[in-house]
Amino acid sequence: MSIDTEQSSAAASPQPKGGLAALAVHNHVTVLVMVALLSISGIFSFFNMPKQQDPGFIIRSAVIVTPFPGANSMRVEELITDKIEETLQEIPEIDFLQSESRTGISIVTVNFLEKYKDMAPLFTKLRARSVILWQPVPCRLMR
Repeated sequence: MSIDTEQSSAAASPQPKGGLAALAVHNHVTVLVMVALLSISGIFSFFNMPKQQDPGFIIRSAVIVTPFPGANSMRVEELITDKIEETLQEIPEIDFLQSESRTGISIVTVNFLEKYKDMAPLFTKLRARSVILWQPVPCRLMR
């Protein structure tokens, strides 16, 4: 009698085998309603999300390019790049300097510290130091 009872109870409430996929197949209406609700809530969230036309970001680096036509890289390093680096190292807001001297050109990259948010005064200070550096242009640079 116990065998008959087990067979009749198994026939009365069939348990889907195969896990989540089988459950989704047997309850397809529930799955469709859930997909529809998730889609509608996703679309609603997308359109109500705060947006900014031009998101703000802070540029913390500057590049100083100084041409010196006809000079080899050693001469550019000695006469231009080293002087720029010495002058700019006096600015306490600078995080680090990176320089490159090539034939006929000096490239100095300046990166400011992360703690500064208003960069306009720092760029003005950098520009003023760069201009002061080349006010009295040595005659030997002109040759």
